[in-house]
Amino acid sequence: MSEAAQGLRDERSAVGRWLPWLAIAALYAWIRIPLLDVPLDRDEGAFGLIGRSILEGQLPYRDLCDHKPPGVFYLYALALSIFPATPRGIHIFPHLWNFVALLLVAAVARVLSGRRAGLYAAFVYALASATPSVQGPSASTELLLLLPLVASMRLVLAARPADGRRRVLLLLAAGACGAAACWIKQPAALPLLCVPLLLAGPPGAARVKPALLGFAWWILGGVGLSALVCAGFAIAGNFGEFFYWSFTHSIAYGAAGWSIAGQRLILVGRQLLYDHGFILALTLFGLAWSVRKGFRYAGTLSALLLLSALSTVQSGYFYAHYFAILCPALALGAGYAIDKLQEHAAGGSRLRARTFAVWVVGMAALLPAYWSPWYYWRPNPVHISLNLLGAQGFEGSAMAADYLREHMAEDEWMFIYGSEPQIPLLAQRRNANPYVNAYPLTGAIQREREFQERVWAQIEETRPKYLVFVHTSYSMIRKQGMDTWLEARLADLQQNAYTLETTLYFVPAQGMTMGIPPRKGFGPGQGSAVLYEFWVRKTTGK
Repeated sequence: MSEAAQGLRDERSAVGRWLPWLAIAALYAWIRIPLLDVPLDRDEGAFGLIGRSILEGQLPYRDLCDHKPPGVFYLYALALSIFPATPRGIHIFPHLWNFVALLLVAAVARVLSGRRAGLYAAFVYALASATPSVQGPSASTELLLLLPLVASMRLVLAARPADGRRRVLLLLAAGACGAAACWIKQPAALPLLCVPLLLAGPPGAARVKPALLGFAWWILGGVGLSALVCAGFAIAGNFGEFFYWSFTHSIAYGAAGWSIAGQRLILVGRQLLYDHGFILALTLFGLAWSVRKGFRYAGTLSALLLLSALSTVQSGYFYAHYFAILCPALALGAGYAIDKLQEHAAGGSRLRARTFAVWVVGMAALLPAYWSPWYYWRPNPVHISLNLLGAQGFEGSAMAADYLREHMAEDEWMFIYGSEPQIPLLAQRRNANPYVNAYPLTGAIQREREFQERVWAQIEETRPKYLVFVHTSYSMIRKQGMDTWLEARLADLQQNAYTLETTLYFVPAQGMTMGIPPRKGFGPGQGSAVLYEFWVRKTTGK
């Protein structure tokens, strides 16, 4: 073969290697770019508000509180140090972050089963991590923990053939990444139980003793990072509150959801089957067949998928974003299974191999798009928010924030009686509720009076210019037996020191409107539905 012919062949080979990756990147961008302007939900608002407070020198659990481990707050602080506090700015960061996770998923799959498995895994992850059933548009804790989770697995695989100091450093880094995933949200711990299997390698490799020693180094890396996290809050004199909000309150919150577990599973399960049914069925079949054939790593990937599924059982609420933690295991299992099934179906025929690949890729991409055209073919940010989260008024948050920002000075405060932290975040104004949401004030929990008294003290100290009362679903969740101490004082303050200035209300024919609605009733078929009331402080009074 001439040098020119060889050069042309090499060039075609290079294009052939890069073209699938470019197609996957284009698919990822095509799905996610329309999701950038989806209105912020309350979790994103809470994380953003605490992230912004970190940039201002404040400390989580002391100045602002939410029942999540600290990792997510510091990631939001990083995001807000780069991007603006807008829906688009906040969503750009997790989409970029998640693309790095996609590359790591592909790298893990490639180590376990080769280049083709890596391509399939990247393709499945690009689809799975963006679907409605995992609340793809949201910068949730589950989405953000995936990068350090998969990074831990990739570093473990890199450490397995290494020796000496390099092996130790890789395992320490892998353990630190695993701990970082858990400090974003604790359910990451379950998929990480597969680390010993990854260290041991395929059956018969006689690596049990090195695997146990490696696992000890991995544990040490995780313990080291966790010790640093705990020490930081202990030195700041805030360890007790850090532990309470990261663990004690989280457990109590999750336990309260089991009363509605059945209806939540039915609600989420249908969309999960639409989005992942085909790939999940193919993956389960392919992994079971591979285990029966004795292919290496099939058992490990099956265990990873099972543990990831168990990690979604965080509480009976079964929110859609819980299921994002399934995405790496599903992608890795699918990449492995499809690769093995394609090799078997092709029987050495390149044409049959390509036909199989086109069939799998086509079905995996087109079936979710068929079931959810509102999400893939006609994406409208407001409609996506309504379809994913229901009529919670998130689409009105930006309008409410604009109004407050225009009518408040930078040093003035508001108080929102409801769980809408995205409003003060977007308004760039302070909310006199250190608990960010209303749930700690209305949940009939052990420390409820203490929380209410702290809020009232802050209201008296800051004298908010606006009281904002929220009338949307899930914003209050007043539990039976809740303490009404704060509500009684708010009612008195509202009557004596504030006057209703305007509302944000919804009319089916007009959409969101600022103003005082006409007096012809509220609710479906009765006229306007008020989402937010804005009460302004009188020039005289309390």
